[in-house]
Amino acid sequence: MKSALESSVLLKKQVFEYFASYRCPDGKVFMKPPDREGINALKEAKDEVFATKEEEARLKNTLEEAESEMHYLKEVIREAKAESMKLQESLTDKEKELRSVIQENKELQNTESASVIKAHLVGAGVETCFEGVLYDRR
Repeated sequence: MKSALESSVLLKKQVFEYFASYRCPDGKVFMKPPDREGINALKEAKDEVFATKEEEARLKNTLEEAESEMHYLKEVIREAKAESMKLQESLTDKEKELRSVIQENKELQNTESASVIKAHLVGAGVETCFEGVLYDRR
């Protein structure tokens, strides 16, 4: 498809050729009479220029719509990235919190194990004391 400028130049060239000047031997200039073929060529050229301009306007509109959609999608991507960063930060915080809870749980298990051992030892000591007291009373 030709551009509007190329079509316009072609149209002007066809018009010039159509209405080409003739010089008589005496130096006077006259125009050759219009013929049906030239008129049809001129109409076709005008129609082509009009169609080209319509196509150009349609393409420009499509381009503007695409650019608008692109800007919208860039904003959506920016918002999605911001949300992703917030979620990543939240996940990192939760991971730290979980590690802290796991560490606290291990410490409590160790304390519990030590307490159970102490309780057994105290229980064994109490039994030993009671055994001694019971044997002494007999």
